[in-house]
Amino acid sequence: MSSLSAAYVLIGGRSTRMRTDKAVLPWPDPDSPPLVERVASIAFQAAGSVTLVGDPERYRHLGFPVIPDLHPGLGPLSGVEAALAHTKAHRNLILACDLPELELPFLQELLRLQRDSVATADGRPALCAVLSPACLPAVRRAMAAGELAWHRFVRSIDAENVAADPRMLFNMNSPKDLAAHE
Repeated sequence: MSSLSAAYVLIGGRSTRMRTDKAVLPWPDPDSPPLVERVASIAFQAAGSVTLVGDPERYRHLGFPVIPDLHPGLGPLSGVEAALAHTKAHRNLILACDLPELELPFLQELLRLQRDSVATADGRPALCAVLSPACLPAVRRAMAAGELAWHRFVRSIDAENVAADPRMLFNMNSPKDLAAHE
């Protein structure tokens, strides 16, 4: 029997702009737990379960279940593929690990929608979505075609765009972003 919802936090990225693994950076200050713990905690509250998608050896110490990307190094779609191949849930909250300002009521609202949905800020899709396992073939087609960009994938599926406050979808990609929010 499958559960209604699950959450997956993608942590398999290279963090090239940050120049260090942003998933384990403390947030919001140097004495805080790692950023991924904040995101995973809110994801768990929203969905009732959370699994990290990345290198199990590297992230096992965080205390959450971890599954590997099926095709490491191919960007976020590889993590989405792993999540959708792994899930037993109908509604899957899929989040990037670098969205520290996510709010629980917004994530709960995404999960309540009865269709695939993607959070957008200023018209741009964030890696904050609720997808059904039925999206897995579309993910695999995009990857096979070399279309690895999240925003292109989102345009290729019939997902509802859900506008969010851009501050909530702040994406921490660089040391400058980190410094701006300290």
